[in-house]
Formats: sequence, structure tokens, C-alpha cells
Amino acid sequence: MSADRVAPHRDDGELYVVRVQDHIDVQIAGHNGCAYASPPASRDSALALIGLLLGRDPHAMNGAAAWTRAVPGGRRTITLARAADRTD
Repeated sequence: MSADRVAPHRDDGELYVVRVQDHIDVQIAGHNGCAYASPPASRDSALALIGLLLGRDPHAMNGAAAWTRAVPGGRRTITLARAADRTD
């Protein structure tokens, strides 16, 4: 296994929510971004979604609490939380 790959996490039966917040310069895009919260999903499915949003191999995701990526006109912040911890 290469150093940048992490073995798939064993399913713990809990559900997770992926939150995405795009912070965009209103002068560039005409709006200041948007937000999204995924439906509850297994940890592996949530990490796969994060991998797609970041443009990386989903299996390389390590389950950190937050990721940031540059997007045109700003940045995207992605967080992973247990569905039981949802505040939205």
C-alpha cells in the first residue's frame, strides 16, 4: 500500500454528514458562495463524496475533520461530522 493511501475504514454503523461551504468573492462571481449538507450516509460513502468534491482519490481520504480547496473566486471548506452531531 502506498504512503498516500489509507485502508478503507471499517463500517462502524454510524451515519455521517458532509457539509460544504463555498466562500466566493462577490465581485468576481456575483454571489458570495453557497452551502450544502449531504443526507446521512455511511463513513465510507461520506469520504467518497469528500474525495469527489476535492478531486482526489476517495480512498486517499484520511477522515480528518475538515478540508479546504481553492475554487474559482474563493475557497471551498468541507467538513465531516456524525449525523447525530448535526446542527442544521
